Formats: sequence, C-alpha cells, structure tokens
Amino acid sequence: MTFDATAAFNTLPDLPPAADVETKTIHPYCRISDLVRAGIAQRQTASSYLNALAAEGLVQKKRVGRENLYINRPLLTLLAAEQQRQAQAR
Repeated sequence: MTFDATAAFNTLPDLPPAADVETKTIHPYCRISDLVRAGIAQRQTASSYLNALAAEGLVQKKRVGRENLYINRPLLTLLAAEQQRQAQAR
C-alpha cells in the first residue's frame, strides 16, 4: 500500500487544498514566509498549517537560524537520487 500525501493533507482540518500548495511551492522544503508570499495564508495561519503537517509526519520541522524549515524528506530523497543518477549518466 502506498502513502497518499495529498489525501492525508486534505483530511487535516482547516488546511488549504493540497493542489493549491503544490502548485505554489516548488522546493522540497517550505518556510512560513513561502506560504505568505504565495498568498496561501497569513503568517499565523501558515504557521498553523505547517505545524499541523509536521505533527502528522508529512514534513519534518527543523530550526535553522531564526526560522523553521518544513522539509519534505521523501521528495528531498527522490530529488537527490535523480541528481545522482544524472551525474552518473554523464
């Protein structure tokens, strides 16, 4: 059985539809300011969204300097593997 992140994301209360976030965030990590800048939410609401995702295990919260990064580990792993595959093909 595979994990459906979009379905899990959409079951969390008071979060924007996953498609909205997916189309506006292009990195394997996200900051609160990224959601604010994309027009998805105000700062406090964006913080609540990302903390809810971290609590459900969909992203990993990591403190970096004065802010938190919310890291999508499976996506980061996939991108790293693809980069390594492309490097080996050269």
